[in-house]
Amino acid sequence: MKKIYIIAVVAALLSSVLIYGFLSSYDKKNGDGSVNYKTEKVVVALTDIPANTTVTDKMVKEVDMPVDGIHPKAARQRADVVGSVAKDDIVADEQLITSKFVSSKNGGASLSYQIAEGKRAMSVEVDHDTGVAGYIEAGDLVDVIAVVDGSPVQKVGTEDRQNMEVKGKVTSVIAEAVKVLRVGDEGYTTTPLDVYTSLTLELSPKQCAKLATAKEMGKVSISLRYKNNNRVIHGGPYSSSDMIKE
Repeated sequence: MKKIYIIAVVAALLSSVLIYGFLSSYDKKNGDGSVNYKTEKVVVALTDIPANTTVTDKMVKEVDMPVDGIHPKAARQRADVVGSVAKDDIVADEQLITSKFVSSKNGGASLSYQIAEGKRAMSVEVDHDTGVAGYIEAGDLVDVIAVVDGSPVQKVGTEDRQNMEVKGKVTSVIAEAVKVLRVGDEGYTTTPLDVYTSLTLELSPKQCAKLATAKEMGKVSISLRYKNNNRVIHGGPYSSSDMIKE
């Protein structure tokens, strides 16, 4: 009986040592006996964030959280999510999981996340001549020029061809300093495009209507602007007679 008692005491002591060792490696104790679990920084929502919302610095905060309670894909600093777009609804105090966000600057992300508020995306076909010989890149600013049929005009003032009728054309700049969102099908390939046959532009609803009309009525050309030059000059319309006069 005494032998069994001794074995039980030894087993209890051994268990106590093991438990103490585990707790010592897992947490720390303050002087008042309270437990401090090992923590690390994690980013959580400061308020509810609806889906398709661009995250700002005021929507999130960094908090200390026990390591065992942190999701493996949780954001660890504000910069991981600020400026990105939430794909789903997020509630206040929820850990921000990086896979639930897309970068508005990422060309591989859905195009709809890259369009500025109030704008639309619309594509236009281009070739070597109308598309600046392939020198346009995503992010560039361009002007959209439309040439459509106008009224016939008369060319006068020459000795041998008095009152010669010329088929009229009207040229207008229908959109100025608009952003190129995509070049060709670059959103579907990781290979740089040497040649593109279309440009996807960021336009206002009114500019979209003008471009759609211009594509049906005539020819559309693109002119490339100097970087960061967003000055609007309201060019045109210019008729065939204007060209003749000059």
